[in-house]
Amino acid sequence: MNQTLFTTLFLRHRPDCIRFAVWLTRNTDEAEDLVQDAYCYALQRLEKIPEGDRAFVSWIFVGMRFLRQNRLRTQQREGAAYKRMRSAAENSLYVCRPDSDTNLRPYRLMVNDALRRLPGMYRTPLVLHEMMDVECGELSVIENIAEGTVKSRLYRGRKILRKRLAGLAREENFAVSSQPPEKKGQIIPFRIPD
Repeated sequence: MNQTLFTTLFLRHRPDCIRFAVWLTRNTDEAEDLVQDAYCYALQRLEKIPEGDRAFVSWIFVGMRFLRQNRLRTQQREGAAYKRMRSAAENSLYVCRPDSDTNLRPYRLMVNDALRRLPGMYRTPLVLHEMMDVECGELSVIENIAEGTVKSRLYRGRKILRKRLAGLAREENFAVSSQPPEKKGQIIPFRIPD
């Protein structure tokens, strides 16, 4: 792959990379750093990057996970710096998209909180598949696991998330529908009649 094509593809997919990095790091500043590191990492390995949009995104996501894991290992060795990072990550909120409806912000925060509490083995595939439209085959490459394992983690992650959100809905006095939404990502809250 040549540098011009790489730069074009990277700029086209930079928003996806930032969203993925925010989910990995739970911190927008660290996410920006991770995306920049991924850019530099990829520039050094231009000959290894596959051609094509989806293959490029998968390769970049794998690189970002690799860089993030290396960074965490380094921080673990440093001790105190790792503890400060964990504290900051636990206190940070997920970023809502700027084009989102402000009336839905409380619901988005509840969903983000429920997602944040999912174990990482379920959270990452669920976020990538449902929010960023990454296919199961690509997820298996990104996560370095079999496609069947990806599908079972998606199923279990959805099941755990559905259970947690149903509990939150009852606490907030919302009715819980057994019917799935008509469109992917659609949330239709409604009040229980008095």
